[in-house]
Amino acid sequence: MRFATRLLEDRLPRWATHVIAVGDYLGEMALKRAAAGVTIVPNGYWPAPFADKTTARSKLGLKSNAFYVGFMGRTSAELPWCVDAMTAVADQYPTLRLAVCGPPIEDLGVVPTAIGERIDYLGRLSAADTRDFAAALDLGLLPLADIPFNRSRFPIKFCEHLATGNPLLCSEIGAIGRLVREFDWAIPAGTTRDEWCRSFALAVKQMVGGNRRQSDLVRFAERMSWAGLARQLETAYRTSLGASAKATG
Repeated sequence: MRFATRLLEDRLPRWATHVIAVGDYLGEMALKRAAAGVTIVPNGYWPAPFADKTTARSKLGLKSNAFYVGFMGRTSAELPWCVDAMTAVADQYPTLRLAVCGPPIEDLGVVPTAIGERIDYLGRLSAADTRDFAAALDLGLLPLADIPFNRSRFPIKFCEHLATGNPLLCSEIGAIGRLVREFDWAIPAGTTRDEWCRSFALAVKQMVGGNRRQSDLVRFAERMSWAGLARQLETAYRTSLGASAKATG
């Protein structure tokens, strides 16, 4: 099975009329495999109203008066980074809590008892409930190690967090490493575990102190909604089909 997958990865770009990739890393791989053309289209989101923070927390059983940082998703190799960051600053912020949904609880790694008491583990949530989860947070967390897997992907939760208007702390890896600096409420957090922990400490300090970054959801929708991204796909398809027709006509 692995051999067949690798064979297709090597040959499909060369056989295709045009390749759509979610980021530069995969786009460059396609070109190295003789793709005739590549268009980069990231993963987006469908704009829709979110619950307010109070309502979202009530629905999920989260504490109303806590400062919540939160991780969601099933790709969770870096989830212990969040525990490390919490451990380093917990004594300074009595209301600081970590909410987690998606991964098995074992992915948290070894958690000090004092930190474990501040973790709200919600297990796997429905798609609708993950929207409430994102809306319930004060700060979303998206840590990513600098490895080929992370450089090649575009986590859907990047948009799901930012679409709420709540700030997101995000590693600067792969396609989102570039996009994170386009939006003021996306907070760059470097490329290493140490940089992540330092950025976490600074972001929490600023936000608890009342320095909240301003969101621009209209511009975000123009840039990252599936409505706009679908138009990019349509343009790529029409252009490649037109070129193909001329070549065979």
